[in-house]
Amino acid sequence: MDSWFNFTLHQKSSEADVLEELSSCNLQNICFLQDLESGETTLCATADDSLFSKNWKHITSYTKIENPDINWSQEWDTFSPYFQNGLARIPLSDFAPASKEELTLLPGPGFGDLSHPTTTLSLTLLAKYAAEKTLIDLGCGSGILSLAALKWNAHFVYSLDIDQDALNHTQKNALYNHFEDRIYISSALPSNLAPPPSLLVMNMTFGDQKEALKSLSFIPNLWIISGILKKQKETYFKWAEKKGFKVLEVLTQDQWIACVMLKKQI
Repeated sequence: MDSWFNFTLHQKSSEADVLEELSSCNLQNICFLQDLESGETTLCATADDSLFSKNWKHITSYTKIENPDINWSQEWDTFSPYFQNGLARIPLSDFAPASKEELTLLPGPGFGDLSHPTTTLSLTLLAKYAAEKTLIDLGCGSGILSLAALKWNAHFVYSLDIDQDALNHTQKNALYNHFEDRIYISSALPSNLAPPPSLLVMNMTFGDQKEALKSLSFIPNLWIISGILKKQKETYFKWAEKKGFKVLEVLTQDQWIACVMLKKQI
């Protein structure tokens, strides 16, 4: 089981630099904290320390946290732009102007409180493609993409994550939004895919995407991808082309890109 760690960032290193450096360490439950007096930034997350590098470029030090007691309401109140009075209330018109729906999330350990631009990018693209689709949300975190898709009339969602805490968080949010009958929440796809998925959504780093895809018994031809750094764009697109995909649409925000990809017909 992965353990909790605090990573201290080099002063000149960005959050994106650190996430890329740790992309192979099964990073989950990510939370960045900044000391306003010293300006020092730390990353709190679970990680697999057996995969740690001996030489860090963007991390000055790290410490293992024993039995962490994290106040998730406080964390979401600090970082989520939509959090108030104990809940994140997200007007989906912010991502699809014609939408009148609102999504409500309980605070918890799953990634996706909308404090990070990759989630915003994912929702903006998902709003255009979710209707009538059955989709796989690979690395579902808080369940934000799964539940937004259902709000936008997706038919059914398979919400997958390797972190049991994230799955529990998604389950609570699905129940709160009354979508328990249209969502399958697990660490893997069921043996009987009925209905079969037609859209794959992944909001994770390039390295994590490649590893996560190995766990799927079925891969749809249409993908919505986020979590790719701008400087990885050409490398990522070459990798996607080798897998038979063409890029239909690209969005950018800060240091990140997201895209829609479709597998070419042979």
